[in-house]
Amino acid sequence: ADPHGAESALGAAVLLVAVMLGRSATYRTLRRRRRRRPGRAALVVGSGDLAIHLAEALRADASYGIAPVGFLGPPTLERATVPVLAPAADLERAVARYKPLHLIVGFSGLPDADLVPALRRVRRRGVVVHVVPRLFELSTVRGATETIRGVPVVRLRPEATQFRRWAEIGRA
Repeated sequence: ADPHGAESALGAAVLLVAVMLGRSATYRTLRRRRRRRPGRAALVVGSGDLAIHLAEALRADASYGIAPVGFLGPPTLERATVPVLAPAADLERAVARYKPLHLIVGFSGLPDADLVPALRRVRRRGVVVHVVPRLFELSTVRGATETIRGVPVVRLRPEATQFRRWAEIGRA
């Protein structure tokens, strides 16, 4: 029997257990911290039932780490927990004014031809954009989908310019 092989296996097992315990403790700490803090400011695009559901879910469960401060869209028919701050067509102006860290896009009613360029520009400003995919889009989204109280939400990757900006900051 090889004594070094047994030591290596034991060392690998100890390391694996330590990593698992560290990861578990880190996630527990993050969840506890998120519950105590109000969360990062977010605007919700859309003001229908889906947008209201998302905003209420985020306000009810602080462990998401996101706190909706208002809607962008037409005035709601239902009584919402956060105000409608601007029409969805004024998305970029509202982001510049309210400076959210997150933007959650439900079904806004805007044509995709108007919405997509605005979302690209908002992402270049460093805002994290989450989009509720339509049913036919769910099959094309692999592994990147999260859920907010049962509603699938896809977090868009930062724009390529965002990556370059971080690289430049690191060199400075």
